[in-house]
Formats: sequence, structure tokens, C-alpha cells
Amino acid sequence: MAFCAVLAGPIGSAHASNATIRATVNSYNAKILRDEAGVLKGQAAYKKHNVKPLIRALNREVTDLHALRAKLTAESASSPSGRKGKSDVTTGLGLIASAYTALARDLKSSRAKVPVSAAKVNAAVATDQKGRAKLKAGLKLLG
Repeated sequence: MAFCAVLAGPIGSAHASNATIRATVNSYNAKILRDEAGVLKGQAAYKKHNVKPLIRALNREVTDLHALRAKLTAESASSPSGRKGKSDVTTGLGLIASAYTALARDLKSSRAKVPVSAAKVNAAVATDQKGRAKLKAGLKLLG
């Protein structure tokens, strides 16, 4: 009986590490979805020349993305695909957070009556899309 447990140990551990990473991401899912809803509400307020709700929502999401990234950094993956998946997820989270940080900074420095330039918004959107692509690829590798 103990011999079977020893044989199953490393295999179960490798799977458990990837599953733990995936569970950590899933544990933040509801929070990040709420943050995204807040960003959408903030965008609606921004269209009415009220920039504060959007800045607040972006900053809240950045805080949650950094917290998730920090938790994932502390976890280890045992399989090569798990390591690549974790790397992609953390890179994607970092890219999304940097896009939102830049956008919040630009919104804060401009005023509601002077919109952020299209080039800055497009740069933030492009970085966000790269981050989301990395995040999606990483989650796919984690299974």
C-alpha cells in the first residue's frame, strides 16, 4: 500500500501544483468580474464627463490583478506545461495591470472635459489585448 502511494506521489504532486494554480486563478474570478463590471460602469460615467468612477475602478482592478499575480508567483508548477502556463498567466496579468495603470494615470492627468488622446487609449487597449491573449494561452496550458 505504501509503495503505491510513493509511486503516485510525484505524479499527483505535479498535477496538484497545476490544479492549485488553476484554483488560485479561479478564486479571483468573481472579484475580477466585479472589477470589470465596475470598469464598464466607469466608462459610462466617463462619457458623461465624470472621470473619477473610471479611475477608481481601474485602480481597484489593478490592485486585484497584482494580488493574484503575487499569489501565483509564490506557487510552483511541476510540469513544463504548468510552468509555461503559469508564466503566461502572470505575464498576461502584468500586461493588463500595466495597461490599466497607464490609462488611469492618463485619465487622472487629463480632465474630464479634455479626453485622453486616441493614441494613448489605443496603446492601452493593445497592451490589454496582448495581456488577455497571454492569460488565455496560459490558462489553456494549465488545463
